[in-house]
Amino acid sequence: MRLLLPVTTMTIAVFVCATLFADTVLLKNGEKIEGEVVVHGSWIEIRVPRGSVWVMRSDVAHIIRGEGVRAYVLRQLKRIPQNDIASLKALLRFCVEFEVGELRYEVEARLREALKARFNSRLKKVRTEADALALYRWAKDEGLTAEARIALDLRWRLRVESELRRIGCTTDVTTLLNLAARLKTEGVPSVYLRVIYQLVLTIEPTNQTALTELGLVLFEGVWLPQDLVCRMREHRRHLECWEERLRRWEEDLHRRQQRLDCWESDLSRREQQLHNIICRYRGCQVALIRLRHDCERYQRDLEDLRRRYNAAMAELSRLRAEVTRLQRENDTLRRRVSESSASQRTAESRKGHRCRRQRHRIRR
Repeated sequence: MRLLLPVTTMTIAVFVCATLFADTVLLKNGEKIEGEVVVHGSWIEIRVPRGSVWVMRSDVAHIIRGEGVRAYVLRQLKRIPQNDIASLKALLRFCVEFEVGELRYEVEARLREALKARFNSRLKKVRTEADALALYRWAKDEGLTAEARIALDLRWRLRVESELRRIGCTTDVTTLLNLAARLKTEGVPSVYLRVIYQLVLTIEPTNQTALTELGLVLFEGVWLPQDLVCRMREHRRHLECWEERLRRWEEDLHRRQQRLDCWESDLSRREQQLHNIICRYRGCQVALIRLRHDCERYQRDLEDLRRRYNAAMAELSRLRAEVTRLQRENDTLRRRVSESSASQRTAESRKGHRCRRQRHRIRR
């Protein structure tokens, strides 16, 4: 028994070590088998603790030698270069397919950094609208939302700049306005057409179309942005409201002052009434002292009566107890009398019975 225990312990240790450092076979259907891998041509033998599993080589997706999936992903992360987007995408698909959740986020971060680096390098090479549009579509397909907005902004700016270069340094307001209208119908946002309308205003400062498109409004003889005019009008309305509110507060303050004067006069009148009441109160204090003395005397008499009542009640209780005792004695005497009379009648009946028996004997 002593020799069997160390042998058993060594067997368990060897089995645990073999399980920890076994190969991992990842099948295309998503299954994962751990064990010792032996290749036999187009077939692969996987030796597991309970036997062997045979699979075709065409059904195997990956074979990870002597390590787990996590160690394999970490090794691939160290091996893949920073700018190898295709390898990072393949590794990310691997993590999603085999549910390596902890390292998936690290792979996604590496992939996003590589995509951003690729976007920045391509952004520096953009020269035409077509390049910007291609960069926008690429960023949108890769899921780079912020970078896609940057590329779209660059596309519209390049479009406007190319159109301005095409028409040259013209001073024709109509041509510039037609260009802005055409770009607007083609889908160019209004924010990128502001430069054209600003050029129109430098040529013709009173052009109503450009002023309207730029959101300028004539306010007190000055062309100002519409939002600024709206804020100024709003501030003016607020100022008028505050002035009206201040006027109302002044009127209310005047009414409150008049009410305060009335209250002061009423207070003086009430002070005089209070003085009269105090004088009456002082006269009433003497009567109150007399009443207090009478009340104390009545209380003493009441306490004396209560003592007498308590003594009478105690005497009454004693008399009731005496009456109860006498009643009990009377009941006891009555029982004795009834018992003695009953015994006497019994003795007389017995004596009569003996006499009747003697007579009967004599007769016989």
